[in-house]
Amino acid sequence: TIKQILLNKNLVFLLLGYFLFSDALLTFANNFPLFLEKVHSASDTVKTLLTAGILSLSAVGSIILGKISDKKGSKRTLLWLIVCWSILFPVIAFAPSFKLVIVACLIAGFFYGSMWGISRSMVAELTDRSVEASSFSFYILAERFATLIGPITWSVVLASTTSLGKISYSYAIFSMGVLVIISFFFIRKVKPVT
Repeated sequence: TIKQILLNKNLVFLLLGYFLFSDALLTFANNFPLFLEKVHSASDTVKTLLTAGILSLSAVGSIILGKISDKKGSKRTLLWLIVCWSILFPVIAFAPSFKLVIVACLIAGFFYGSMWGISRSMVAELTDRSVEASSFSFYILAERFATLIGPITWSVVLASTTSLGKISYSYAIFSMGVLVIISFFFIRKVKPVT
């Protein structure tokens, strides 16, 4: 069973891409309040309200983008979302005003939840029914390890740019965009099931 899963190149590429973008998004989510505080001096109230807005838009986005994925295809929709994230990370990192950061974060919230829903549906699409349960085990394993590369990358970037002051947090956010861009190349190699 494991050999059958590992021989499924489409599934392997999807899992590698998933591991990278999931790692980037989870690292961003965990560190984003710190970024807001250090770079933009955001109060706890502002951080709480922004987080509530992001979570609300995530629920709405998951429904809407799920329907778009049904019509346009999972791979195409996921690639489009990855491109959006690769633009949003630098915008959030280096926005000239806090208002732009808020707008970009709310847009990111709209795209947030659907990343996992669409990638899960792709696992089902790409997997033979006889090994579907085992394939989802690998998906869950990738999800559990998706807090490895992101935090290491974040910490290395932060440590190596700390002499620059608070902008070091912006570089750390930007580095998450790099992980997302790398994930794009893995997901692009996935051949959709016809």
